[in-house]
Amino acid sequence: MNKMIIILLAVMLFLTSCDPLLKSKQQRLTDTHYIINPTGKRMLHELTFGVPLENRDSTLCYYSTGANTQEELEWKISYAVGMGQNTQAVIGYEHPFCLYNIDDTTFLLWDKYWKECDSLFCPFYWISEGTICGDKECDRRINLYLMVSDSLLSLMQKDYTMPEKFKEYYEGN
Repeated sequence: MNKMIIILLAVMLFLTSCDPLLKSKQQRLTDTHYIINPTGKRMLHELTFGVPLENRDSTLCYYSTGANTQEELEWKISYAVGMGQNTQAVIGYEHPFCLYNIDDTTFLLWDKYWKECDSLFCPFYWISEGTICGDKECDRRINLYLMVSDSLLSLMQKDYTMPEKFKEYYEGN
């Protein structure tokens, strides 16, 4: 019995001594966004952030030609969040994401992008995440996948202002 208590105390001491080592590591967040779009429709995916990004404004746009059955890398957003165990931090998306169907002048605005996956959007959007730690840094990596399908296209609403908003995509058509 005494031997078991000594072993438990040694394990507890070891585990608590690891905590300062983790806290001294630089913490990083990396979100990687992918789109899968086999529909043949030209799509524009837009994300807006609460703060300006380095060397650009706070909105990212990705144009998909609609000819992919494989995932396309849209963006990789990564930044250091400081020292310690800030594992609850997330990259600050200010607005919901917008998905524009250039061919049909329709759009979808989803305000639950990061917070939750409701039954309407779960078939089109999923997340995988994990953490990789090196000697000096721990990187919490989140992969976000958006699947464009005919079912998702059917949820989109008409937007007659798109040819004016996105002139560069409509010129020559």
